[in-house]
Amino acid sequence: MSSRYVGTLIVAALFSLPVVAFGQAQPLPVLQLDFPVLAPGEEGTMRLQIPPDNGMHNGIHYYLYAVEQVEGGVDSGYRFSYPRCPPGFRRFNFLDGEFVSCYFPVGRAPHPAGEMIVNVKNVNAPAGELVMRNGILATYSFVPGGTWSPWRAYGVK
Repeated sequence: MSSRYVGTLIVAALFSLPVVAFGQAQPLPVLQLDFPVLAPGEEGTMRLQIPPDNGMHNGIHYYLYAVEQVEGGVDSGYRFSYPRCPPGFRRFNFLDGEFVSCYFPVGRAPHPAGEMIVNVKNVNAPAGELVMRNGILATYSFVPGGTWSPWRAYGVK
């Protein structure tokens, strides 16, 4: 389990008291709807489709959707900030853009699909396509695992 994943869960726990439930099905993946094309110093947005959830998961009432800028210790060169979350979700920025998240707090399951909009800044990303294969996490409470999906951005010089 990566330290980023553990950090994501610990930070999220500060905002609510999740119910631990093991052996649950994993959430549907988050889909990236558009792909920023940014030169160094430029800022843009990345839209993500958060899937709906019916809340039928033996006591799980906590959903977390996070976008990370480091994978396997490799920095992407992009920074994230100030996510705009769907209605009913709360947002969180962690350590200077290392990851941002939208989470659906305790006692409010199920939730509808929604759009998460993340501000993206190219601070030193290489030119060309960058794919962070495990860059977006969808998870329930403290259930081990979660569903990882990629994010893509394009650097230009």
